[in-house]
Order: sequence, then structure tokens, then C-alpha cells
Amino acid sequence: MDMFLIHGFFYEWWMHDIIYYTENPFIIYITLIAISLIVAIAIEKVKQILGFNRMMKYLRSL
Repeated sequence: MDMFLIHGFFYEWWMHDIIYYTENPFIIYITLIAISLIVAIAIEKVKQILGFNRMMKYLRSL
């Protein structure tokens, strides 16, 4: 889910110049997927370290 949500930020706001540097649609697509995947994995690791899933499970049980 994080990958789906984050790619819009990269596409429009954050790394626009880096992603569109080559002007080749295939390279743009691969670059966007790679950056989004790396950030999504990092977000999941941070959530795991912080215990986000345990916290959500606890809040749902209230």
C-alpha cells in the first residue's frame, strides 16, 4: 500500500527532475517503480521498528 501512495509524491513533487532526466518512458517507469519500492520498504521497516502494527492492533481492540 505504501508504494501505491508514495509514487504520486515522487511523480509530481519530489524527484521530478531526476525521474524525467532521460525523457525515455521506459526508463522513467522503471526509475519511478524502483524509487517507490525502495521508499516503501524503508517505510515498512520503520513501522516494524516502531511497533506500528502492534499499536494498531491494540487500538482496534479498544
